[in-house]
Amino acid sequence: MLSVLFSQGKTIYSFDASAILDAYARWYPMECFPSLWSKLYELAQEDRLKVISFAFDELTNEDNALKKWCQDLKGLIHVGIEGESIQRIVRDLLAKHKKLLGEAKNRSGADPWIIALAKEQSMTVVTGEKLSGNLDKPKIPDVCADYGIRCIDIMQLIKDEGWIF
Repeated sequence: MLSVLFSQGKTIYSFDASAILDAYARWYPMECFPSLWSKLYELAQEDRLKVISFAFDELTNEDNALKKWCQDLKGLIHVGIEGESIQRIVRDLLAKHKKLLGEAKNRSGADPWIIALAKEQSMTVVTGEKLSGNLDKPKIPDVCADYGIRCIDIMQLIKDEGWIF
């Protein structure tokens, strides 16, 4: 696969829906920042932008430009949850961090899967969440820190990739 050649030695990202939703709705709307969305598209074409199926579903549940953008890239960015390895990692994550899932506000069923994908495939997590420092009520960055997984926001991704607009 040609895209694998492009991604060798480069960071591959496991995206939380919040990173893309925040970029789309709050910080970098497509109509104002088309070059950013083009760069993200290129990242997907290089096989370096991945979205686990639960997070992908969150991104495509509204009928808007973001849904179309995601669906256009589905074959490149969508990652299923079928693998035994990733399911084992999710079980281990949840055994240690039970409150990563729950009924609390802003808790997503995708969160452990996003982290597990990153752990399984040595990826960097991209999220809109901030480190809380509370492992009793952890957020994605807290669990990533606990497991030694790099976790960044969209602005850090822009810096890391050297994108200038």
